[in-house]
Amino acid sequence: MPDVKYDEEMRERALGLYHEALAAGGASKSGTRRKIGTMSDINPATLHDWIRRAESKTRADKSTPEANKGAELA
Repeated sequence: MPDVKYDEEMRERALGLYHEALAAGGASKSGTRRKIGTMSDINPATLHDWIRRAESKTRADKSTPEANKGAELA
């Protein structure tokens, strides 16, 4: 079920902030979710769901025949 309260731009922005904060280091994943959630007025559990969906999509994209073909060429 799509999130009605948040648009795609807000989800992408929150995910980007999350990944940037993780890359900078110093905080756990849950701490980073809480920080980004507080800054963006997003429930950390909602952010966690978005992260899981994005990671699942990334894994699925990497398992497509097109992705495998590209890996073979590298």
